[in-house]
Amino acid sequence: GEMAIVRSGCDLETTTKPGSNVEFAGGATGVLLAWKEGTGVVHLSHGRVDIGEPAQGTATLMMTMASTSLYGRIVNDRGTPIDGRPAPPVPADARKTFTEYKGMEERTNQYRAL
Repeated sequence: GEMAIVRSGCDLETTTKPGSNVEFAGGATGVLLAWKEGTGVVHLSHGRVDIGEPAQGTATLMMTMASTSLYGRIVNDRGTPIDGRPAPPVPADARKTFTEYKGMEERTNQYRAL
């Protein structure tokens, strides 16, 4: 899909979390992939964005259908198998595509200085 580069100041706050759904003023929608130094990358899922178009993050996060019956399968962005094999017998659960990362204080360090 298409990518859009957004800068802080286009109504999209830098506090918007990666994985959040983003809506543009012209009707395009996408998912915020990352922020770095006030610049964000949005993967567009619908529509087209014009230069300077305001964007707004929503409170909803991207969800993907996932279950153990989908291990090793090729799925689209909605979690539907596209590998030509039959659909799984058990419906998949909706899960957050992006997870919260732990801060430095919360991480367990497996490597210790000698």
